[in-house]
Amino acid sequence: MMGFRFYSIILLLTIVLSLPRFAHHTPDSKQYVNLAKYFRGDLPREELRGPFAYRILVPFLAAHLP
Repeated sequence: MMGFRFYSIILLLTIVLSLPRFAHHTPDSKQYVNLAKYFRGDLPREELRGPFAYRILVPFLAAHLP
């Protein structure tokens, strides 16, 4: 029961802290969108910029979502 409460609090805090950034663009969000487009095959590799091109986990997962 303690584990459920702990994970619920963590989930709630994550949601509350991320709400102000939801649907807003950060300065580097365009680079991560470009990386997801690259994984979909819509963008050539030459268009990618570092260091964003080396952070592949989240854009790779996002590329496989509708």
